[in-house]
Amino acid sequence: MNGGTGRVPRMIVGIIRSRASGWALAWAVGEARRRGARLLLVHVFRPPAAPAVADYRYCILYVPRDLYGDRMEHGCALIHRAIAQAVGWMPGDVAIEQ
Repeated sequence: MNGGTGRVPRMIVGIIRSRASGWALAWAVGEARRRGARLLLVHVFRPPAAPAVADYRYCILYVPRDLYGDRMEHGCALIHRAIAQAVGWMPGDVAIEQ
C-alpha cells in the first residue's frame, strides 16, 4: 500500500539479543506482509577503537585484526539467528533490504 505515491513503505526493526527483539521482529514480519512493506533489519554497535601500541619497536610483529569486519560479521549472524528464532525463515513475500 503506497498511498498513490509509488513509494514502498519501509519498516525498520532493531535486532539485539533479547526476547523482546524477537517478538518485535515476528510482529514486524506480519505487519510488513499486511502492508506490503519492506523490512530493514539493523543491529547497531560501537565502532572499535584502534588498539594502542605501547612500544613501536613491536609494531611489525603486531597483526591487527579487522575489528570492524568482525563486528559486522557478528551483527549479520545475529540478525540471521533472530530471523530463524522469530519466524523460522523470512516469507518470500516480504522484501528485505540488505
